[in-house]
Amino acid sequence: MATLQERIETATENMETNQGLLHDIVHGGPTETVETEGGSVPTVAKKLADLDAAYAAAGAVAACEAERTAAEAARGLAETERGLAETAADAAHDYALAAAAAVASVPALATEAQAISGTDNDAYMTALRTAQAIAALSASGSETITAGENLADRDLIYQDVFNQRGGGATLWYKIDADATAPVRISPRVGIALEAISSAASGSAQVRSGRVDGFTGLTVGGLVWASATAGGVTQTAPAVPASGTQTASRLVGIAASATEIDFTPEAVTTFIARNSALTVGSSVVVNHWTDGGARERVPHAYVAAGGSSAIAQGTGTAIGNMTENGGIAAAFDGNANQGHTSCATKSGTTGFVGKTYSGGKRVIKAVAVGSNNYGFIYDGASVTLTLRGSDSAAAYGGGTSIATTTVSDASLLSVTLEGANASTYANYWVDVLSSSGSENFCYCAELTFYEYSATRDEPVRIGSATIDSAATDCITVKFADASDANQDTNTTFINRSGAPRDVIVEVAL
Repeated sequence: MATLQERIETATENMETNQGLLHDIVHGGPTETVETEGGSVPTVAKKLADLDAAYAAAGAVAACEAERTAAEAARGLAETERGLAETAADAAHDYALAAAAAVASVPALATEAQAISGTDNDAYMTALRTAQAIAALSASGSETITAGENLADRDLIYQDVFNQRGGGATLWYKIDADATAPVRISPRVGIALEAISSAASGSAQVRSGRVDGFTGLTVGGLVWASATAGGVTQTAPAVPASGTQTASRLVGIAASATEIDFTPEAVTTFIARNSALTVGSSVVVNHWTDGGARERVPHAYVAAGGSSAIAQGTGTAIGNMTENGGIAAAFDGNANQGHTSCATKSGTTGFVGKTYSGGKRVIKAVAVGSNNYGFIYDGASVTLTLRGSDSAAAYGGGTSIATTTVSDASLLSVTLEGANASTYANYWVDVLSSSGSENFCYCAELTFYEYSATRDEPVRIGSATIDSAATDCITVKFADASDANQDTNTTFINRSGAPRDVIVEVAL
């Protein structure tokens, strides 16, 4: 049996051991456990950490439950919205069918209104425009057409609804905005969506919609029918040359460099011009007709004249100033040249100019002399004359357009400008020296300018018949065809009391 001393020592040793264990339990870390005779005991810090984690887990579970409840509510709302969308789609489909039926009934209503009140009555026009508006709201897209000539993919085309070309009112042809009058076009236009041979069938865009397959378009720019058959352009139609006619038809807006939002206007404007319309003379606009049923709006303008330089490379150089640089030197773009590089003619009379195939209306020329002797070698003054003719050019020949005599000097620039109303093939400038001894004629550069016009102020439209005695105005006469297959003309006559450069338009 242990002695009292041994028992005291054993008790003291156990107390110290237990005190160490208790210290570890109280002061141990949040992830530690202490091994005792009764098993592993977590430290106070670990117990507290475990309790915190348990509380956090309980919160996450509650949050998940809340999210699940919200998701189920959202699914229910989506089901409701889908039902509403399906109902709206069904209603839209029913509306489209009703609109199509309405379109089919409008022509009959319009014809009835026309029969009751006449061609020009408001009820008829309202019905017609209502039909056009409803048609514009109908589904856009393509349809199968029959070609009246060979059509290329993406050609701008029109249906010959008035059978002006004689092949039938269902055939489609290319639009050419400056074809020999009359320009062929109709209210119904489209874009070929594939190459279609003459008399064959193919697909075409005939209602509003986006069409791709083009190149080089400027985004947001307007698109018109082009002067190239079947083509489109983003250049606004210009005033036509005298004696010619064009048509202006806006067909859409460029959505990208390759796409057109095809939204063609219902109205085509036919434009004609006579740059020297004498008193009592007329200018005629040719256009299509549908027997007088469409509203026609005439306009007349006096052109505002100007001039634009003809490119030096245009035309063929002519003249007798073939020495030194020769006649080509007068059109090489270099106005600062010595006399040995200029167009030159020994003697006191020389001429140099251009021949323009098809003719031009030149109203101005700017001539520049050499940079050392001017236009002549030893004279105090020089006379320059701008001339034009359809006959062969010759010094002193043709029609004098403008002339001037000036004191000569090196690099002298002389402008010759006159009121030329004619179109000639040949234009030249005569150079005349004031001295008859030891002389030469020089020209470093010569630039011709042709007449250009823009619309100016509108002219008052007078009586509806050109046979009236109206004065101080342009009178107009509508010449309706006897049937829908014939061309119709609108005639404008100058009763303003003086010759005019007149531009006339008919929109319909």
